[in-house]
Amino acid sequence: MYRRLFFLFPSRKQTNQAVLQLEDMGIKETDIHAFSADKQELAGLPPASDRQKRGLDVLVEKVCWNADLILFFIALAGFGVALFYSSLGWAALALIIMALTFSAGYVFATRIPKAHVTDFRDALRHHEILLSVDVPPGQVAAVSSLMHRGHPEVVDGGVGWSLHRFGL
Repeated sequence: MYRRLFFLFPSRKQTNQAVLQLEDMGIKETDIHAFSADKQELAGLPPASDRQKRGLDVLVEKVCWNADLILFFIALAGFGVALFYSSLGWAALALIIMALTFSAGYVFATRIPKAHVTDFRDALRHHEILLSVDVPPGQVAAVSSLMHRGHPEVVDGGVGWSLHRFGL
């Protein structure tokens, strides 16, 4: 899973410079996405896909989170039923499922980065340009450092996640 870094720029000129620096660093143009409320602001910048613009990653997170919670409570109910009927095997299975769903929820809540395009709607309305850059986890520090050293005007918007195979 790639990390998606978000940076807010005040102008297209500064964003273009940042894109060129990222490409010089070896990041492909397909891993760079520009967002703006004004389509003319994006001329010459790598565009974001419709899926990215709509923020489908938020929907994916909600579905996964809710499925995890539902499975946990089904297992909890199954545990109660298994204990009522003195079925230790089924009770043990329910406990294992509960432990797995609890662990998955814990990892989801504490380890998965949470920044999304939808978090930047106000900045986009004020004609700022949002640049998202998809990088492997090992390149996060280098890209952040490059942006902050070369562009003191940039606002670091946080880190999210990206699934390249699904266009998210």
